[in-house]
Amino acid sequence: MRQAIQPGDQMWVNLASVIRDRVPDRKGNILPSDVSFGAYDLRDLSTGLGSLMPGGLALDGTFGFRGAPPPYPPCCGTSSPDWGVDSFDLTVDDVSLDPIYATDSCNGDSENISGSFSDWWSGNTSIATVTNKAVTGVSAGTTTANASGVIFLDGCFEDPVQLQTSITVFRVTNVAPSPLVIGTSGAMAIGGSGFSSLQPPLSVTLSGTGVKVTNPSVTNDNLISATYSVASNTAAGSQSLVVSSAGSDGGQGANSNPFAVTITATPPIPVSASIDSNVPQAYANQTWTSCDGSQSTKNVYGYQNCVTYQVNDKNGNPIYQNFTITEAVTVVDPGNITANLQTAGNASNPTGQFLDDLKLIGPSSTAIPANACEIIKQAFTASGNANPIRVNCIQYGPTSVTITDVSSNPALCVKGTTYHCN
Repeated sequence: MRQAIQPGDQMWVNLASVIRDRVPDRKGNILPSDVSFGAYDLRDLSTGLGSLMPGGLALDGTFGFRGAPPPYPPCCGTSSPDWGVDSFDLTVDDVSLDPIYATDSCNGDSENISGSFSDWWSGNTSIATVTNKAVTGVSAGTTTANASGVIFLDGCFEDPVQLQTSITVFRVTNVAPSPLVIGTSGAMAIGGSGFSSLQPPLSVTLSGTGVKVTNPSVTNDNLISATYSVASNTAAGSQSLVVSSAGSDGGQGANSNPFAVTITATPPIPVSASIDSNVPQAYANQTWTSCDGSQSTKNVYGYQNCVTYQVNDKNGNPIYQNFTITEAVTVVDPGNITANLQTAGNASNPTGQFLDDLKLIGPSSTAIPANACEIIKQAFTASGNANPIRVNCIQYGPTSVTITDVSSNPALCVKGTTYHCN
């Protein structure tokens, strides 16, 4: 509500605020931010004419900002503005409202000068957005927050300044082992993205009682390693796991997105294995390298498929824990070649994944005939279940390998009408 000005009244007009806040007049005009001197007048607009009327209010004069004579106070200056934190550690959809401060060199007071900054922007809006000092995480990654403006502190104007600070957006996407079994302990792997820029010390907490996570540390951008223990009296159910970072300046840090972790009294039973990835590689007088990187052979021809499997429970949900993997192979149709079978290890990683290396290579381009063919049956079992978790019928050809899942009926993989070389 506007207050009427009476004859003889006095009021202060802060033109710096008008410029800084970009307040328009009735016609939408805005004072430029680089104005340093000029003239102004105030008029009685009650008549709608905007002219100086008898009995109205009128004021005109000059104004100046930099190096102006009294009554404007001399400019003592400010210390370097500080965004309050050296960097922002955020999770997706998290918002930070850390203000920008500056210190008055005249009296040593520290003041929030966020309002002095008129422009705010992000180095990459797909990672984070910056709007009027609000920094919001969008997706995992690293970018910058930027602000520019003219500082006004205790009637003193400083030259335009620009600030920049880093933004790290991180996210938790999986936890291994999962589920956590009551009464167990061991190594924990927390998967996600954006971890490499997090500053120690880290902490990992859960929303309930009975589960402790200790010694968390960043292994790489996608992995935090820790140890865990689940007390014998922990209640079965679900708890939310949160990773917290201290913040790069030792002050305010950030919390990750809450990630639901299931706690159960009985270990999950591995029932199936699904293919997570199937990466083919052709060789033409090149060096073959095994899928796990442990072996290599120079000057080979042929092809290879590095297949990654995920161990699942009866509902098809991934089981994030280590398993011992056993492979059994039988030849269904020998055809005219002998395929190279190489299982890349006999154990899964902590997230329940294991590798299989299917290759057909030779020392020359003629070592693999144009009509190459062999059919095998392949079965995988995992510790915790004597029954196979995956059965494949695999056919090797001259340039590629075909994998058919026959887990629901392994008896289908026999030499006959469907599977044969000749």
